[in-house]
Amino acid sequence: MSTTPRRISIMKKGETLSVDVDKKLDSPWEERPYPITPPSEVITDRKHYYYLGWPSDGDQLLEFCSPDHPIMTRGRHATAASYLRSLSGYPFIHVVGAEPKTPEQKALAEEYEGIDFVAIWMSHPAHFRHYPTNGQVKKLSEIFGSEPVWYRDYHTKRNFFRHGIWAFDEAVL
Repeated sequence: MSTTPRRISIMKKGETLSVDVDKKLDSPWEERPYPITPPSEVITDRKHYYYLGWPSDGDQLLEFCSPDHPIMTRGRHATAASYLRSLSGYPFIHVVGAEPKTPEQKALAEEYEGIDFVAIWMSHPAHFRHYPTNGQVKKLSEIFGSEPVWYRDYHTKRNFFRHGIWAFDEAVL
């Protein structure tokens, strides 16, 4: 067994930070990275990205956009995403359009380019390279009433830019 600690590098505001992974794994459960295990279709699908998070109806997200929460940033339901970031402590949440899975979702998807989906991680190589902690996912699970699930992106990889989010969004760093 190696005595050298495993290290990873994280980009933050143009600066590379080095993190000791072994120390993170020794931390309390709430502070450890949430274990993300993508299903096989996430790895094999060459045309779409996949998200881990929660499907949401527009009414639920509009509650987070009330006048009590006057936050304005970019992207789909950006104010709700910003509010969820502050509630959970996880600064890399985005609301994106995902492919519908139920008949009710399909009716909404045609009008709005997919259903509203609160993403905490995605399979895009330049986006969502940050992992939420167990505690952050627990808080979001309490808000949405379930554990996070996988959904496929409404847009193809070629049209990902339509979401209006960038790899290093200054608003969340």
